This record gives sequence, C-alpha cells and structure tokens, in this order.
Amino acid sequence: MSGAEVKHGSIILTRLRYPRFTAVCRFRHRLSHALLEIAFGRGVRGAAGQKRALRITGFLLIVLGVIDLVAPFTPMHLRGTEVTLTDTMHVILSVVTVLLILLIIGFGAVAEGKRFRQGCNFDSKV
Repeated sequence: MSGAEVKHGSIILTRLRYPRFTAVCRFRHRLSHALLEIAFGRGVRGAAGQKRALRITGFLLIVLGVIDLVAPFTPMHLRGTEVTLTDTMHVILSVVTVLLILLIIGFGAVAEGKRFRQGCNFDSKV
C-alpha cells in the first residue's frame, strides 16, 4: 500500500466519522501545529541560557515551524500527471524538513551530552 493510498484512506475514514471535517479544518490543524512548533522553538531558545547548541536547536525548531506554515501551499499532485512548480516545491520542502529534523536531534543531543546518550541506550531499557 502506498503512502498516497494511506493518506486518502485516512481522509475518507475521517470524513465518514466526522462529516464536518473539511479542508479548512485540516488547514487550521496544520496552522496550529506550525505555530506550536514556533512557540516551542522560542521557548527552547529562551531557556537555553549559555548552551549554544540548545540555542541553535531552538532556532531550527522555529525554522521548521515556518516551513510548516508554507507547506500547505505546496501540494503534491498524483503520479503520472505533469510535474508542476508545487510538486517541485513539495519535494524540496520535504528534503529540507528531514534535514532540519536530523539537525534538531543532533544539536539537541550535543546540548544534553552524556545525559542524552544514556537515555538512548536501548540495552539499559530492556
């Protein structure tokens, strides 16, 4: 099953269960999520103090939130149709989002140091 099939299936199931759930509701949900990312990034930056890696993590969270504000305007079209500007922008934003998430994890790990590594030790949790 492809990602598009899963996405469309979840939209259909959501509409059957919640008939008033519309594209406007989805847009509002994505908008609120992006604004929460920006607010969280500001909070991380504000609480970072002298930790440079944590300040960078907060900045990257803010950038991620801004990208998520733009993302709804770059929809991906179905395969087999002509590639448009929004398709290209969608791919670019997706790549940038993944890179940002990896950088956020990396800088967050550097900021927490040994404490982060201990939390990620799967042997100690088994």
